[in-house]
Amino acid sequence: MKFSWQMVQEEGKERQRRIIAALLVIFILTLVAVTSYIGIVEYRNGTGNFDFTGEKFTKCEMARLLYAHGIPMSMINDWVCLVGRESHFRTNVVARHPDWGSLCYGLFQISGSTWCGAERKGGGCNITCEGLLKDVDASISCAQLIYKLHGFQAWQGWIDYCQDRHRLTDYTHCIKRYWNNMTT
Repeated sequence: MKFSWQMVQEEGKERQRRIIAALLVIFILTLVAVTSYIGIVEYRNGTGNFDFTGEKFTKCEMARLLYAHGIPMSMINDWVCLVGRESHFRTNVVARHPDWGSLCYGLFQISGSTWCGAERKGGGCNITCEGLLKDVDASISCAQLIYKLHGFQAWQGWIDYCQDRHRLTDYTHCIKRYWNNMTT
């Protein structure tokens, strides 16, 4: 048997392919592990299937929506910050609360163990938990009820990131500009 550089080169290429494939598998497994760990945030449609079809709002859209639901202009920045921290402005986020293990739903990450019913209407807001993912109006109404009873202290995201009013971004311009354009 003769020694062939071509054979060595082919073996080297095959080895490189195996290394690249192994690295790709490691990368995918790492990504899955990190997603599961962070996965505390799960995007679900209520059937257990992943679903990225939920609505995602911009910050200005959220400010206008909250204002249209009766949130005073003076509190818009707190509410927009809260929604940003809790759900990144996505309606379909379901997350397991790290401290007490219950699932939290929707824009405001409302606790399923307290405020909504798993299979049928229930909880303090008398709504299904899936309803908090699909009905933005009901989700905002439920969040307003929670706020009325407990203030922003009900949301850890607000406590950790939004409590310092001097650091809040001002979104009232979104409302003022929108209403000015609507009336002219």
